[in-house]
Amino acid sequence: MPSSRFLKSPRFLAGEKTEEPTPAIIIPLIAPYMRHPFSGVGGDGAVTLDGVTTPAWASRIGNVYTMTRPASCTSLTLNANITLRAIHFLDVLTRLTGPASAVIQFNGNNGANATTGAVGAGGAAVAAAWNLGSPAGANGATNANGNAGVTSNYIGGNGGNSGNCPTRGVGLGSTAALLSTRGTPATNVFLRISGNTPASPNASTTTVGGGPGGGGPGQTASAFGGGGGAGGGIVNIVCGILDFAGLISANGGNGGNGNGTADAAGGGGGGGGGYVAVDCVLVETTPTLQAAGGTGGAGFGSGGNPGVTGGTGTTLLLPLFTGY
Repeated sequence: MPSSRFLKSPRFLAGEKTEEPTPAIIIPLIAPYMRHPFSGVGGDGAVTLDGVTTPAWASRIGNVYTMTRPASCTSLTLNANITLRAIHFLDVLTRLTGPASAVIQFNGNNGANATTGAVGAGGAAVAAAWNLGSPAGANGATNANGNAGVTSNYIGGNGGNSGNCPTRGVGLGSTAALLSTRGTPATNVFLRISGNTPASPNASTTTVGGGPGGGGPGQTASAFGGGGGAGGGIVNIVCGILDFAGLISANGGNGGNGNGTADAAGGGGGGGGGYVAVDCVLVETTPTLQAAGGTGGAGFGSGGNPGVTGGTGTTLLLPLFTGY
């Protein structure tokens, strides 16, 4: 069995890190844990994200790359100060590498601030190929109660409520429908997240990350609520060796501020933190995993209250082996 050959090798037993696992060793180890159709192929080759070149599976603006489809690389390196928006499934057959300044994220978009003449729009949704990704925050309101976040199958944190104002109620953040057995075993996590085999009780092919924040109310036609933050998305990574010192995040978007020319308005609620799951064979360098809720936006006028911070999502680091 390849895994036994690797674990019993003289260099491994001597505690040396000089024996690099080859694809022939790694593939049999991780194949049982991969259920996504793009896994375990390595067809996108060895990739370095350097802020200059752009791989076929991403777009680039400056040092920020955004995935345009799922990717399966033989190896992937993020150079210093590079950000990868991992809005699709990411498979790295051997080594995923990056310094402390590198970032992999699927954060929710911020809700917009209201102006003196218009409500703030909710943070825009970001769809992924194999789930609904990051759900949109609710728009702010004027001369009305706040708008609630749309209900769906969330596996991250709850969306935050908007602030209230005199005579007007809050926009409710959307409550997350948490998976009851998420995290063990790893196969269940990826089956549920990918939507290939919906698992009971709460997963489906429309699973998203964190709940969206509620939109703020406006007391009168002269006051405008802030937009709710979008929920954090789902970062789904499988790799052989994790050698990544940077940040991997799925944070909720911040709520927008209320505004107006008179009276009062509520701030938008923060989006709930999403879901980060990194499945690997070996951990060589441990990244910072984060799924924080977005902050609520500020209220406007006398009695205009700020929105509530979104709930914290979930982060999972799932190595097959803990020593190397």
